[in-house]
Amino acid sequence: MKYDSFAKRLGSRVAVVRSDKDMTQAQLAREAGVSLKYVSMIESGTNPSIKTIMKICDALGTDLTDIMEKEGIGSLPGKKPARMRDVQVDLPSSDPTMKKLVRLIKGLDTDSRRRALRLIRTSFGD
Repeated sequence: MKYDSFAKRLGSRVAVVRSDKDMTQAQLAREAGVSLKYVSMIESGTNPSIKTIMKICDALGTDLTDIMEKEGIGSLPGKKPARMRDVQVDLPSSDPTMKKLVRLIKGLDTDSRRRALRLIRTSFGD
């Protein structure tokens, strides 16, 4: 599959899922923490990073399989993260404060995690 074709099909699928969820591009951008212009570019065929597409999947309440495989873009081999929260991040293992923070955030539901993230971004920047 050519690069342009992949990006257009990916963007098309994001637009369909967003529309099915009755979300505007602005709502998706806000929930995913990206700009409205970037959401528009993705839906028009700009190829996003995997980190960005995971943020978008999480904001849409869907998984990477739904975005890629159902569009026929390709299958994803092996165990794949369903949402951004399932992606493992390397943290300093010797920092007890970081461990407490991660445990606290992992215990929150999706909406509470989003509110916590907005609070952290507002308080400390991004």
